[in-house]
Amino acid sequence: MKIDGKVSFMFYLNWKKQIDELDDQELRRLINNLINYHLNEEIELLTKVDKLVWNGILPGLEANQD
Repeated sequence: MKIDGKVSFMFYLNWKKQIDELDDQELRRLINNLINYHLNEEIELLTKVDKLVWNGILPGLEANQD
């Protein structure tokens, strides 16, 4: 699937510490949110943990958009 000519996105190794703290459900939501972000679809932040992790990785996603 291509969106605006994109077929991939960056996944930063410095996210590992945050990701290691997630349980399986939270990790699944994060991965889906990463994909949805790049498809311009809704991001689902259901818990404080979701919000904290997302706010930690969002600057990298935004920088990559530029």
